[in-house]
Amino acid sequence: MHLSDDKKPRIEFIGSQFLKDRTSIYIFMKKSNRLIKSLILFSLLAVQTLQAQDSTAIRKIKSFSQHFIAFSKAYPQEKVYLHFDNTAYYLGESIWFKAYAVRADRNSLGSISKVLYVEMLNSEGYVLETKKLKLENGECHGDFKLSTTNYGGFYEIRAYTRYMLNFGQDNYFSRVFPVYDSPQTPSEYKPSISERPRSQAIPEIRANYNQKGSLVLNFYPEGGSLVAGLTSKVAFKATGKNGEDVAVSGIVVNDKNEKIADINSGYLNMGAFQFTPGAGKYVAKVAAQNRDYKFELPTVLIKGYTMTVSYLSDENINIYVQRNRNTKNEPLGLSISCRGALYAFNELNMDTDSVIAFKYYKKALPSGVAQITLYNTSGEILSERMVFVNHQDQLKINVSQNKPSYEPFEKVNLAFQLNDAQNNPIETTFSLAVRDAATSPDNSYSNNILSDLLLSSEISGYIENPGYYFQSNDNSRRQALELLLLTQGWCKYSWKQMAGVKPFVLKHNVEKQLTLDGHVASILLKKKLKNIDLSLLLMTDSSSQHGKYKTDLDGNFNFALLDFNGEGKLILQTSAKNKRKDSRIMLNRQFSPEPRPYVLPQLNAKQYFNIAMDTALTVNSSINDSSDLHSPKSDSKFTMDKKDHLLKEVTVKEKRSPVKVSLKYDVTTEMDKMEDTGEWEPTDIYGFLQKTNSYFIKTIQPNGSMKITYKGRNVRFISRDAGSTFATELGDDFSYESGSRGNPNSGFIGRLPLLDEIKSISIIEDYGAIMNIMRNIADPGKIVLAVVTLKESYISIPNGVRNTTYSGYSYVKEFYSPQYNKFQRPKDRDYRRTLYWNPNIKTSKDGKAYISFFNNNSCKTMNINAETVTGNGVVGVLNK
Repeated sequence: MHLSDDKKPRIEFIGSQFLKDRTSIYIFMKKSNRLIKSLILFSLLAVQTLQAQDSTAIRKIKSFSQHFIAFSKAYPQEKVYLHFDNTAYYLGESIWFKAYAVRADRNSLGSISKVLYVEMLNSEGYVLETKKLKLENGECHGDFKLSTTNYGGFYEIRAYTRYMLNFGQDNYFSRVFPVYDSPQTPSEYKPSISERPRSQAIPEIRANYNQKGSLVLNFYPEGGSLVAGLTSKVAFKATGKNGEDVAVSGIVVNDKNEKIADINSGYLNMGAFQFTPGAGKYVAKVAAQNRDYKFELPTVLIKGYTMTVSYLSDENINIYVQRNRNTKNEPLGLSISCRGALYAFNELNMDTDSVIAFKYYKKALPSGVAQITLYNTSGEILSERMVFVNHQDQLKINVSQNKPSYEPFEKVNLAFQLNDAQNNPIETTFSLAVRDAATSPDNSYSNNILSDLLLSSEISGYIENPGYYFQSNDNSRRQALELLLLTQGWCKYSWKQMAGVKPFVLKHNVEKQLTLDGHVASILLKKKLKNIDLSLLLMTDSSSQHGKYKTDLDGNFNFALLDFNGEGKLILQTSAKNKRKDSRIMLNRQFSPEPRPYVLPQLNAKQYFNIAMDTALTVNSSINDSSDLHSPKSDSKFTMDKKDHLLKEVTVKEKRSPVKVSLKYDVTTEMDKMEDTGEWEPTDIYGFLQKTNSYFIKTIQPNGSMKITYKGRNVRFISRDAGSTFATELGDDFSYESGSRGNPNSGFIGRLPLLDEIKSISIIEDYGAIMNIMRNIADPGKIVLAVVTLKESYISIPNGVRNTTYSGYSYVKEFYSPQYNKFQRPKDRDYRRTLYWNPNIKTSKDGKAYISFFNNNSCKTMNINAETVTGNGVVGVLNK
């Protein structure tokens, strides 16, 4: 049942009827005008009358459900979904998105958090850009510009609120896109990715998918365990070394090598078999990829419980709880929850019976993944199972167009009608993307707002082709979904945490507005300092904010800020007894989650990598293996699962445009991270580079000067002022000196700038770019450029003062939609792939909406994609 308020229905038990081996429960929904203080749920009555049990044990069983309800009320969870304008992108394009933030238990547009973080990461796991957006009624929108100076690959867009991270560091929305090379000419949309040459490899933050062996066959007994003497369904899934699906077939044998069951994989190479285990070991003998393998099944427990669930019928969920003869009777509890809300609970007594059977009506649950948990008085989970309920109650979105096809630059008119499942018109907003089908690469990714909110966001791990389970409600898809929940049914909602068995620590408060929080610590010991006066000055383009705060007993502080856009200059100062206090001011803003490894199904583009040309280099590098980075390479195309390729040696004869930047470090941001987290902070540019990138090696020369190399190559520093293209060569061998900022035009000869003077450092390994920039260099293949961009100004900061920046809400751009008419046509060709994008289209009271835009110069067929979720949690999707 949903968390209580006076307008929500409640579930009430009104009676039970004895059957031979089960109890049928009759429930109904009834409006209540009073605050619900407790949950009255279905009673799972055993066949026999409950005998007297230890009252303490019963109270303990009940306390878990009471804690679950209190936890749900105190910490309602939230989820985020992003709708995008396209399915793949090219360098130079923009990624447009609409964000929907919902309260998880109701799936309704939520008002829990007001600040959303959206990040764009490259293949190696570096966060290229972060958007901080203001959520209004659970909605916001934005965009990312894909720079042509970056390499293509598989980029990840992820979104979360700080509050969401309390429930797991991987609790965020994520989608991976193929990002292709920029078209050579504006109309040539050829989906190919120029792989970063191995000589330009960068340290990877994103871990590789790590699987032992070329094949792994995992077994998942229903409910979690195999128990001796109890019949169990065992699901399985086979994966290859990169996480890809692998077809398997074979048999299961016991320790006497007798056949027990057959194994044959089905959809996405999942499958299931059923058997009654004894006390021995069981082994699966399977064939896959023309090889034979053996895998042990999970250990059989001598005593324990199993839970069998059947829910493929339209009306009921049938649940059977069993214990074997070696298991003594004990008080048990069983709960049914959905999206963190408790819907059903009861104590179980199996004193005289080894099986209890009952059913629960699906109509008492919302659409989505439900979690059935069996536990004892210690809060130990004895069995747990996920089931899926789909009432087919989503919105109906229909679209009609004024013509079947359109001429170049012709006006397109579309009419939309939104109705609920009962065909009542719906007044709401929705986001809409219209694409040129001819230039939208074929992409098997099928997740949408319906499959994400009901399925993908509810269980852990990547789900391949989630849209398949919603294409129809036939038996084959129900069975496939059953296998998915058996093999991947690790729910994101921790029953132990919500029931109070496992402690829960709230690390991130709900952000109802822009906030600045952190703590003050001593300089050397980093001990938190209490009762320290802290003053704040925040200067933005259009206003300034100031405030004061006294740290609490744990040295913490928290400022609530007024809304602003862009980046502000922030000055914090500590004092005690009206005198400046030397201290460390550490801000709580380094909470971006670690990037997850990709599995091969995520890299779903069917196209090929186009390997970038790279001149042979003679280097000594710490990243070299038995095959040097400068090995001859081939320019052939390879499938995306290839990691190492051979390129033919080529001679670069002309300038490559644009210059590809291997890495760009925002020095201020990186130093802020170190100061916020209390890490060791480098004092010069050499230490900074060595700390942030393991490929940099610092050495001391015989004359006492310092020198730094990158993958065995000399580093040549280039200096330029912020906001200009002027570059001054610094050279590659310097002694570090302190001193005032010199003349920018002097090139700082003899001295590298201080870290506090540097805005950013860009690493360029591109052979053609180095040859073009450093025209007098005899062998560009032996150097790497470090382009140092200087700040506009530099002020020395005394102890006890923190001079940094603070990001407000990101500026939001508007999608450009050209306006043509019969008399004015564009001088240039129009090659838009996204013809129309609108994150906020509003329907009238009769559920209608009308939009118009102009065609490009070549589109014949359009892809139309609309998505929405209403304020009361009804989801709608249109793909045409």
